[in-house]
Amino acid sequence: MNRLIFASIAIMAVYFLVMGIVFPDTMSLTEKKITSPFFVTSLDNQSISSGESIDLIIDSGVTGGDSDMLILIIGFPDAKSFDEIKIISSEFTQSAKFFEVGDEVKTYYPSDFKIADYPLLHIFNMPNPINKKPILQLEISPENLGEFRIFTKAKSAPFTVDSIFPKGGSIDEDNEFVEKKVIIVE
Repeated sequence: MNRLIFASIAIMAVYFLVMGIVFPDTMSLTEKKITSPFFVTSLDNQSISSGESIDLIIDSGVTGGDSDMLILIIGFPDAKSFDEIKIISSEFTQSAKFFEVGDEVKTYYPSDFKIADYPLLHIFNMPNPINKKPILQLEISPENLGEFRIFTKAKSAPFTVDSIFPKGGSIDEDNEFVEKKVIIVE
């Protein structure tokens, strides 16, 4: 009986040694890939006449490995509503989410929300393999004369310091960098 108790204790000790020390060290040797999102935006031209429309094309993707999620966020600080913006085509796997001024918007950090200061469009790929490079095409028809600004940024999950693009430029209401495009409406 004592042998059985001693053998049980020895087996449990070996089990906890393997599970607590050997196995975690082995797992930490696996390479963790850090994904970074990117995008390239292109406009037909930089200025239009009042009443005209312009196409904005955004090519996006991730580098470094497959990502759990790719999020493209486009803000329109000079728009009053989404009456001025239409999606022409999208290769993203999830439907776009439109946030009007005053809507509560998830900021993609644990349980953080904010109120939209201007119309925002969020579109996702879940998951986003490294070889998937979704394209989004928008038709923009500004209602007012003057500048019509477009803020674009991308995030990939898991969220890290490297999972936000761009790394410099203009700052948006989240205090994050965005690529700023300006259309002059004459």
